[in-house]
Amino acid sequence: MNNPLTKYANLNAPKDLVFFNYHEYLVADYEPFQRALDDSQGGHKTASRQDRPALVINHFPNPYTAHESAVFWRTRIVRVPRIFDLCQELYMVPQFSTYVPGHEPAALTSHLREFQPAGIHENYVFGATSLTPLVPQWVSEEEYVRIVTDINTLLFEAMSPENKMGWLDNALDYLSGTLYTTLFTRYLRPSFLKRGLHKVDEYVVELNAKLREKHHDLKLIPLLKSAMLSLDFQIPMAPVTPVVTRHKLEHIQRESQSTDSAAGEHDKEAETV
Repeated sequence: MNNPLTKYANLNAPKDLVFFNYHEYLVADYEPFQRALDDSQGGHKTASRQDRPALVINHFPNPYTAHESAVFWRTRIVRVPRIFDLCQELYMVPQFSTYVPGHEPAALTSHLREFQPAGIHENYVFGATSLTPLVPQWVSEEEYVRIVTDINTLLFEAMSPENKMGWLDNALDYLSGTLYTTLFTRYLRPSFLKRGLHKVDEYVVELNAKLREKHHDLKLIPLLKSAMLSLDFQIPMAPVTPVVTRHKLEHIQRESQSTDSAAGEHDKEAETV
């Protein structure tokens, strides 16, 4: 019952914050996916947008490669956001969400269990939920959680201000008047922080070698390239409609084929060795 005495009683009460992927956003102006498939010209637009859901934009152009390259057009970036409730020092220690993309507490969900195209925006397909093409198409849920957990653990070990080795580095730097960092850690032995970040880089290299077995364009972007603002996965995804001239599209296909053949020759050489 709509009681005017209690209707606004709890408006000023604090509400619990619910986590979601803050990289994603919604668009209402798009080409429905099924209509685009039926329309060979690709130029027809629906007359009304009232009866269709908004499109969830949750994969993005690849900023880690040249805009003119074939890789730029045939790949996209899925961004895993940072999360700030895993440890007390998160303002100093980057940690990333272990929620499977599309399964965050405040994610846009439906009965679907995996990414399903609902429309085309700027020549790429997107769904009507927060599910991304990353999981489970390219990485299983278990594999995703393991990857993010491993990276979070390595980052915490390297950057936690409570680490004794970090305190030792800082103390030696203070007592030596910064000579420890300017000379010793530069020419003799890296600091504990640098050694820890090097372990993260090694983990990413080993992981990408495994991901490359699934597809040569599938990889995790090194964290220093993304400035640890997000955990960026590069996934294979070509445009649905021509976004460049036919000449460039043919160039993309040729480069993709040459990359596949080069990868095959590399595998044969490795087997021979």
